[in-house]
Amino acid sequence: MNRENSVKLTKSGKIMIMASLVVIFFFMFLPVYQSGVNHTYEELIAQSEAGILTMQAKIRELEGTIAEKRSPEALIGQIIEQQVSYEEIDASQSVRIAKAE
Repeated sequence: MNRENSVKLTKSGKIMIMASLVVIFFFMFLPVYQSGVNHTYEELIAQSEAGILTMQAKIRELEGTIAEKRSPEALIGQIIEQQVSYEEIDASQSVRIAKAE
């Protein structure tokens, strides 16, 4: 190259050019970084929602099991298993303890 056409840069000029390049690259890659972080958060939200759905399904299953265990058929089965005797109570011979007003 011809030395007459070259531009002389001072040390502060070189520092300014390097700083400008760093700032430009920073602002170019900032959206890429934000997109990656956003994707990570979306995956965490999807996993949490899947966990919530699983827990709700387990809750419904447990509620169904509880309802089944409280049914008259299940209670009769438990009485038979425990060999508890069942006697009907005659309502005419019972004494009322409390009365609703």
